[in-house]
Amino acid sequence: MIVFVTGMTGSGRREFVQDSTKQLPQGCSVEIIDAWDTVSNLPNVTEATILNLPDDERDEVLRRGYREVASAASAFKKTRGDQRRKAQVILSHAVFRWRGSRKLAFPRDLLQAIAPDVFITVVQNLRGISEAFAKDAFARHRQITLEQILDWREDEIEETSRMAAELERPHKIVLRADVVSNFGDLVFEPDKKSIYFSFPISHASPDQQEHARKLVDELRKNFTVFDPLCVDDIEFIEEIKGGGRSPVPVGDIDALETRAGLMTVTRDYRLIGQSNMVVANYDVFLDAQAGEDGSDPYVPLSAGVICEMKHGDERGKSVYAVWPLPNKPSPFFEYHAERVFKTSAELAWFLREYKQ
Repeated sequence: MIVFVTGMTGSGRREFVQDSTKQLPQGCSVEIIDAWDTVSNLPNVTEATILNLPDDERDEVLRRGYREVASAASAFKKTRGDQRRKAQVILSHAVFRWRGSRKLAFPRDLLQAIAPDVFITVVQNLRGISEAFAKDAFARHRQITLEQILDWREDEIEETSRMAAELERPHKIVLRADVVSNFGDLVFEPDKKSIYFSFPISHASPDQQEHARKLVDELRKNFTVFDPLCVDDIEFIEEIKGGGRSPVPVGDIDALETRAGLMTVTRDYRLIGQSNMVVANYDVFLDAQAGEDGSDPYVPLSAGVICEMKHGDERGKSVYAVWPLPNKPSPFFEYHAERVFKTSAELAWFLREYKQ
């Protein structure tokens, strides 16, 4: 199996795959080829200057390097053994952002020659990418702004998706801050059921978020779980607005906040699209207190959770919810849920027994 893994500069794609090799399903193995290693071994090529070359010269350098990658992929496909239990992982950019312009990083005419079986994009937090840029020894992206980083990250996903569509192969995204075992699940256990974990993040305290992660950990015993709690872009931007320091230039903070919000929705919908189920968890509000006048406890209904339930429901996903309070939730909450449970323990038992 050939796995094509993309991710922008600073995404940590190489470290993510390397870490995942320690938690692969039993009997599985991976061989890692970093396309940049192949390119950088060519004469007169350096990491600091390759992007400065004229477009035609740079493209020819990349093409020579990727021809070697294609040869390695061809040789790997001819090796003996169960191809479902071993994978050659090719690490690559999909696009470059350089001096204000967008450039394709992968020679598309070689796509058929490599013919990956699955495409995966590693998505890193805005905080992590900006910190990586600030530590770059060559200071290649010293003028890039946070909003430009967001655009590059989105470009990487979209261009990889186009390559996958061209070959009619699946394209998945993984979150760099999520568990690395998700990578092995997607590559070697594609039939394993997966869950998108929906949760009212903006309404929950740190203790309540920690409580929610306990359910995520329980579900991961039997399912692949995509956890949006791993992405802290909005929190990072709020810290900057409150006087915190950014490792790279910020630019227009209001435009950045708007752009990050829109991309959060887009990314979470993509994660729902690659999942079998959506779990909406309100169990963290179990301790909500009734009003002084005896009215029902107030629990904030998150617009994000409702939208994610609706998005999953309308795309054929099974949607399950946990509502722990005695008063009924909004009919809009119940409308898009296949089943509503009183506790997260009941939900976990049901999924374990009936939905694996």
